[in-house]
Amino acid sequence: MIDTQEIIDICVANSYDLLTGRKSIEEILDSTETPYFLWNVIEEDLDQHDFNSFIDFMIEYYEELEHYERCSVLLNIKLNERNKCKRKIREANCLRKQGF
Repeated sequence: MIDTQEIIDICVANSYDLLTGRKSIEEILDSTETPYFLWNVIEEDLDQHDFNSFIDFMIEYYEELEHYERCSVLLNIKLNERNKCKRKIREANCLRKQGF
């Protein structure tokens, strides 16, 4: 049985991979039995406040693990690439809704 911390770890890792483009939603869904994310990537269109909150949570999470490179990537996304990432998420959601 997966404990709460493991679920958080999986949520953050999958969310990071999706936001950074390291993996598509399809790759994540196909490659794991636990396709957990920090938000409902299928149905939820994040507003700017929620998007920033998730990014901030992930930055704090990776700071605690001393993964500063990931913190830097996330901060860059937050400051410079919000629209690009939101567009990626919407595209992934559209594909998922179409059954891919």
